[in-house]
Amino acid sequence: ANLLKIFMNKMDAFLEMPEMLLLPQVQLLMSSAHRNAVRKRAFSVIVAIYKQIYDRVHDPANGFEHPDAVFSKTPDQVGKILAV
Repeated sequence: ANLLKIFMNKMDAFLEMPEMLLLPQVQLLMSSAHRNAVRKRAFSVIVAIYKQIYDRVHDPANGFEHPDAVFSKTPDQVGKILAV
């Protein structure tokens, strides 16, 4: 549960400024279409992983008490923030 709390703190910080954590090399791509495609794909992967964790914590078989207290956002909300 402690590692999950650390993850959530880092995720919340990331969602505040997602562009800050993109690799600097992404900005070196000449084509804005390529830059946007790389960004969108990376953010899609992040949302998919977040959804997997969210679903597993909310699965009663995994024994987490008060799973809604663990997450401040649903996967849909994270996807909207990241414009995925």
